[in-house]
Amino acid sequence: MGVTRQWLPVVIMMGSCAVAQADRITLTNGRHVDGLVESESRDHVALRVEGGVMQVARRRIKAVRYSRPAEAAHIEQLWKRRYFLNDAYVPPGMTALADRLRTLQTARTRAAQALRSLESAAQQERDLRRERNRLTGALGAASKRLGTMDPKQDVHAYNTRVSEINQLRAEATLKQDALQALPELKRGWRNLITRYMTSLDLLRTDTAARHSGAGEGRREVQTFLNQMLVEIAHMVDEFKTSSAVTARDRSGHTIAVQINGATLGRFVVDTGAAIITMSQAFAKRAGVTWDAEQNTIDLVLANGDPVQGVAVVLDEVAVGSVKARGVAAVVLKQAPDEGIDGLLGMSFLGRFQFSMNPGSGHLTFTQFDPGD
Repeated sequence: MGVTRQWLPVVIMMGSCAVAQADRITLTNGRHVDGLVESESRDHVALRVEGGVMQVARRRIKAVRYSRPAEAAHIEQLWKRRYFLNDAYVPPGMTALADRLRTLQTARTRAAQALRSLESAAQQERDLRRERNRLTGALGAASKRLGTMDPKQDVHAYNTRVSEINQLRAEATLKQDALQALPELKRGWRNLITRYMTSLDLLRTDTAARHSGAGEGRREVQTFLNQMLVEIAHMVDEFKTSSAVTARDRSGHTIAVQINGATLGRFVVDTGAAIITMSQAFAKRAGVTWDAEQNTIDLVLANGDPVQGVAVVLDEVAVGSVKARGVAAVVLKQAPDEGIDGLLGMSFLGRFQFSMNPGSGHLTFTQFDPGD
């Protein structure tokens, strides 16, 4: 059965104050549902609501109010713009492009989650290291106590101590395994953001090419491509690009780095370093605190020398206008070179897409900054 509209005396305000009324189904329980009536039968009314269709049983309907044709057309246009990726609104020939944007929207969500994981990884690493060290210390103490016990004198007490040691060893192993897995997890999170950025740039290029090649083709295709470009532009705007200038000296490319919002230091840009390192003297100036007993870490320097340091988490690291919070770092006794406070490693650089121009000394950052 087709739709027979019962016209009501609704006034349509023209211009910026225009308000279009949708069809309205009033239910027997007093509630109502607004949308566009798509079809009617003896038993049901099919109502389209913002891109979807719901079936309302006639026995639940008290009354149906129909909008005027101009109002229905206006609402339809609004929905086409807002829900342009809905299958009902994708023009023929544009399905593949729509699928790519849907996939990209999912990739954006995953990239945003990866960014949050990266921001919390440094604190997670510090907590895991502290807990691992605590368990290792408790394991050593328990093992010493076990060594003083005679199992023949008190078998139950001896077995209880053995069970405690096994439990401590298992827990320490879990913490160590989690620590060893973190670097690979962080690489995976960074790769998610990189792949999203690459896919976004490719889709922007392809959509712009389709748009320019469409010419004066079908209006619905032009409208769809316009909406694609608008949505892609919003996503592109979440990537902020800025640059800073390095200085070249015997230590390499050095740059001013601000730690914890106040203290400036001179750091060597070192893409081969997995983590930021800094001297104890600079760390004290920057107000960094550390626990040498709980967070000792072994490193190998670029020249192959092994060295011990203390793992810390920096509240904020900034290079020019580029900032990152919760950045892992290691405090070393000595500075890497005279007049140098530390190395700017991948625990900071890896948060961004970055490139270095050796000739000009410009270090360029592209930062993913998703909105809420």
